[in-house]
Amino acid sequence: MTSHSTFVSAHGMLSESFKTDRLKLCFLWFDEILFEDLGRISREKFLEGVEGFEEFTPHQKGVFLEAVSPVSERVKIDWMADFKDQARLIDRNGYPRWGQNYENYDYPNPETPDQAAHNALLRKIEAEHGVARFNDGYDIEQAEGRAGFAVNAVRRWREISDQRPCVFQAQHDEQDVMRVMSSFGRTDNLQTPFTLFEATIPSLAHLAWGDIANLKINDTFRSLRSKFEDVYSANEGQLSAALAALKEAEAEASDAIFEMSRPRPGKAMIEGVLSNLPFPSINPFSIILSLKAFCLEVQKADRFDWLYMLRDLREK
Repeated sequence: MTSHSTFVSAHGMLSESFKTDRLKLCFLWFDEILFEDLGRISREKFLEGVEGFEEFTPHQKGVFLEAVSPVSERVKIDWMADFKDQARLIDRNGYPRWGQNYENYDYPNPETPDQAAHNALLRKIEAEHGVARFNDGYDIEQAEGRAGFAVNAVRRWREISDQRPCVFQAQHDEQDVMRVMSSFGRTDNLQTPFTLFEATIPSLAHLAWGDIANLKINDTFRSLRSKFEDVYSANEGQLSAALAALKEAEAEASDAIFEMSRPRPGKAMIEGVLSNLPFPSINPFSIILSLKAFCLEVQKADRFDWLYMLRDLREK
């Protein structure tokens, strides 16, 4: 079953790029956005980064506030568990220090996916700073804290998803953690139908938040979301194959619309004559032809609404 919920870690909430762009994609796609509320952050606080939020109509504000939820309101999580686990490993020399002078700050023989990911992030951070190893105590603490923060975020997402299945809006460090854990033997699904949506429409920066809210209110996006999910499922979650299939579906739908719009002057003339024939009361041909035209438009909407929505999102 496809999850229409997503989780945003505390790190993601601090990311300006997430709040200004990616959050638009999430808000449009998902029915529920769960955010990490370690500090008991309110919905209003979470939405502070939404440009123009204070100027929204009460209805628009209600749609936004209904879509976001603190994790603590939806699942039972012991937020202190991670810190307790770390505390058991900490001694007066730090964590996870070892060596004659406690100069080493990684796991010598990683035994779990978490430990392997922790080490991998430390190597990444060292490379970012252009050093083979950190020597300064402050630098070590910063690196350890950053690595531990990302690993713990992934761990919390797993706990949350066990109770309430959701897609993780992983930031760069968190994505690295999940990849390392996967190679270590822990399998987390890094791709979902949302991945296909994001690959097709990588940014909605060109749309104002008010436009996003109106799309959500009018519920016009669901046909497109269903199309993405069908294409993704039909291609067994293979992103490249799903992208190719979606492109093919766009071309086929465009051809069908073009064919349905082909001029048929002879048919139009006959229908016009029938619709205007004089009758003592109501012209039955006029009613029949009107119903036929209405049914055709409904059929077109059912078949092609997703395509019109996709074009609108790309071109607005």
